[in-house]
Amino acid sequence: MTRLGKFALVLVSIAVLLFGFAGFKAGWLIDRIAPDAIHNAKGYFEELRQRRADQILEAFDPSADKERLSSDVANVIALVPQETPLGVETLGATADCKASGIAGDST
Repeated sequence: MTRLGKFALVLVSIAVLLFGFAGFKAGWLIDRIAPDAIHNAKGYFEELRQRRADQILEAFDPSADKERLSSDVANVIALVPQETPLGVETLGATADCKASGIAGDST
């Protein structure tokens, strides 16, 4: 993780703690910081809920061993109920940025 990524993670963690102690839900802050990650996560959950294993497998890197992943995805699908959720709350989000040739980057 880059220094900027670590700094962002620390800032989000501090904000979550401060708002948590103040009685606020942190989900609204995370929804604004990483809306694409939240949207994607909700989409993947919906695919799991509707048992769309083929679409889930398409999201993996093309070089991944899809046959091995297929049984893992089936195991995860078995854990997810098919009923519509009563509510959805964001607990966390992660964004991973990688680049080469950045001075001071140890990744």
